[in-house]
Amino acid sequence: FWVNDSIKVYGLAYEIKGNTACNFAFTLTDSTKHFFSGQLLFQTHPNYDSLSPSIKFIKKDIEMIISSFQWTN
Repeated sequence: FWVNDSIKVYGLAYEIKGNTACNFAFTLTDSTKHFFSGQLLFQTHPNYDSLSPSIKFIKKDIEMIISSFQWTN
């Protein structure tokens, strides 16, 4: 869960373990008029054991994007 009251960015991230189509997803909002969402998808058959190192690596980048996110009008 992310909260940045000073710039009105509120977010929620989901990590799903296992052989799923999407292993990481997030949503961001300002709670009034803006909404942004993203998912980590691989264009391959889901195999969590094989994809786990890539998921962990990319998850760090996504968390950086979320923590530095700002709305523009």
